[in-house]
Amino acid sequence: MSREDRNSSRYLINFVDHSCNYVRVFLTMNKVEATKKFEHFLVFFKK
Repeated sequence: MSREDRNSSRYLINFVDHSCNYVRVFLTMNKVEATKKFEHFLVFFKK
């Protein structure tokens, strides 16, 4: 049984902003992408 999804993502990252109850989930192929996904979350949230 494979631990990857059909897009080869192995990790799920969940970001939560408790002040407005906003939740965003990202799928990544490796742990190195976590910083990029967090930066993307910050840019998206500031809009």
